[in-house]
Amino acid sequence: MDFNELWRQIKLNFWRLSDSLGVEWAPTDIPISRRLQTLGAAGWICLVLFGEAFAILLFLKLLYSSYYWLALIYAFWMMNDIDICNKGGRRVVARVGWAFEREIKFQTIWSEICMSREKPGNEDSAVNKYDTKFNVDLSREQNHYDTIVDWAENAQPTSFYIFRHLCASTTPTYLMMTINVFEWVRSWSWWYYYRDYFPLNLVKKHDLDPSRNYLFACFPHGVVSSSAFGAFATNALDFNRIFPGMTCNMITLGGHFLVPFFRDLILALGACSSSPESLMYLLDTKKQRGKCVALIVGGAAESLDSHPGEYKVILSRRKGFVRIAIKTGAPLVPVFSFGETDVFRPLPNPENSLLRRFQETFRKITGIAPMFPIGRGVFQYSYGVIPLRKPVTTVVGKPMEVAKNLDPTDEEVDAVHAEFTERLTELFNSEKAKYLRNHKGINLVIT
Repeated sequence: MDFNELWRQIKLNFWRLSDSLGVEWAPTDIPISRRLQTLGAAGWICLVLFGEAFAILLFLKLLYSSYYWLALIYAFWMMNDIDICNKGGRRVVARVGWAFEREIKFQTIWSEICMSREKPGNEDSAVNKYDTKFNVDLSREQNHYDTIVDWAENAQPTSFYIFRHLCASTTPTYLMMTINVFEWVRSWSWWYYYRDYFPLNLVKKHDLDPSRNYLFACFPHGVVSSSAFGAFATNALDFNRIFPGMTCNMITLGGHFLVPFFRDLILALGACSSSPESLMYLLDTKKQRGKCVALIVGGAAESLDSHPGEYKVILSRRKGFVRIAIKTGAPLVPVFSFGETDVFRPLPNPENSLLRRFQETFRKITGIAPMFPIGRGVFQYSYGVIPLRKPVTTVVGKPMEVAKNLDPTDEEVDAVHAEFTERLTELFNSEKAKYLRNHKGINLVIT
């Protein structure tokens, strides 16, 4: 047998099959940076699609091994920690868990400094200048915030970066270690390759006051909310630089926090449950300030209407987030991700079709909408689950003030909801020309 001839026939048949399926192969001379970006996007979508299944299998493997006692210890700890997703998540615990009252005072002063900051330039020399003033004994925890307060009341730094440095240098070691772990997870290099793959961008239309909390109402959901994840669950899009003095928590389904190991990853990313209890806790200024709570209002139901070039959002029957904003007095911020619906090509699923009925039934039972997105592969552009390389820009609009009322009437909720709908429509119409191709034929459809 002539193996060279056999190999030639195999390659010939392979290319014929590829041509018949319309497969477009990636060039072989692509720079390594783009390969890493593709790898970052592939890793992210695998985490979203298969992360929970892998975590469950890992836990079961551990449970039925000689290390079963580790699984039992983890299960015991998890059950005692099960409500953390409704109590602000890991980031809140790390920031204010040890000294709540001093943290509130610290947040207020930090807010004033951040709001009056200058552009960062020579932070290193300025930090050295103020470090001389800060060479004092801070071994006792009760002096920590008091010292910062005294310093901040008598000196104005040239940049909020200086204040951040001083805060870090005087924070108890165990507290800074906790904070740094979560910021480290949010700052993995993986997320930066993921950001550059599309690329993802975050645009601010209005400054936010770090002494207040805000409810970000994000649209559209898309297939898997790729832009919202990058902007609000990682540090890759420089959220802390764009909104100084603010921290962000991404909101997701509470069921994700029941999955062992997987829950710890999303908690480290700042995720919290979508329950009313969780939202009320996060937006309560008596517990913390400078908080942005990113909620994707349309949820899984909206993902079923995600198709390239179309922007159909579910808002008319979503009023729970408005009621929570009124109860807490948190301003509502319209957030829109332009290009989110273009990163996948889902299978056609018109209303009342067999596929759509299956998706709706599955979503009502599990809370998860089963999508069958068509993206690309690692080495070809025609088939696969990796999202397409399409730019996505997340625009954060101007906050809408909401009058606080612990017991709002339906009429109040409807009035605020109507005003927010107008604000969202205005944001879409004013920004679509900047970020969408063929924008004249694209309109926002609200259902």
